[in-house]
Amino acid sequence: MKKLLGDLIHEAQSCFAFGQSVIDGVLQIRMNNVRPDGSWDFSKERFVPPDAVSNMKKYALREGDVLFNATNSPEQVGKSAYVANHGKDAVFSNHFLRLRTSGDLDPKYLVHYLGSQFRKGVFAAGCKQWVNQATFSAERLFSLEIPLPPLEEQRHIAAILDKGRALQVLISRREKAFQAIEESLYAALSEQGRTARFSRAFDFADVFWLQEGPGVRNWQFTAEGVKLLNVGNITPDGKVNLEKTNRHISEEEAFGRYSHFLVDEGDLLMPSSGIPIDEDGLLRTRSAFASAEHLPLCMNTSTIRFKPKMAGASL
Repeated sequence: MKKLLGDLIHEAQSCFAFGQSVIDGVLQIRMNNVRPDGSWDFSKERFVPPDAVSNMKKYALREGDVLFNATNSPEQVGKSAYVANHGKDAVFSNHFLRLRTSGDLDPKYLVHYLGSQFRKGVFAAGCKQWVNQATFSAERLFSLEIPLPPLEEQRHIAAILDKGRALQVLISRREKAFQAIEESLYAALSEQGRTARFSRAFDFADVFWLQEGPGVRNWQFTAEGVKLLNVGNITPDGKVNLEKTNRHISEEEAFGRYSHFLVDEGDLLMPSSGIPIDEDGLLRTRSAFASAEHLPLCMNTSTIRFKPKMAGASL
């Protein structure tokens, strides 16, 4: 079932411009505080004098509000954010609409819906533009049709999408951290005058050898023989735990047709797919080194191993 968004909004409040800013006052949410993905950025905060807010109650933000960025550049207009309890009084700039939903619409579900429309380009396509500015009117916003499952289902959908967003943030942070480490290492090498051998980029395949496991079938499993490496044997804390599964392959097949899939000591082992979600609801990749105590060990479906190929390369 779909409904007009305007029928589900209890209140839509605009604000006005505050010309003066102070060091200690009321936090004003501005366009730069909301990222395109709906997350918050408080790296730059602006405060306005409390007495400049003529009606604090009318323009204050509270937990459960949804901020819709109605005026911005064509690329940014329509980004939205859910207001949580940030522990401080706050108002919003005149570039936003503050939305409060009726009892039939969960505000977090609304934020995810608005985010989906933003990514589809609905607001960019439907905004009114002038020089470096664009506006998506409240009338056009309220004319959108939103899928409306029962309230409990809305909350369940929003919770799943919240976890997905948290995963995106985690992956992004890890990528940035890796880039920072990589840059610092090369900077250190440069300072020591040791960059000659790293003066050009190498293809990954020239530096490391990798191999994905074979598709061993269920009918090939045996009660004893050579242990098969499965995704579940590689733990999140970077260890190999072969007690977690009980899949083997016969020694005849392991040392025969699958002999080139036998793991060597020092191999870096990783899952290539089928990674389970951890207990905290996040999805993390994992890896571990094979040691002599794990051998003999045969690769299996959805596992991959790496070896250094170029002299000086390290896992």
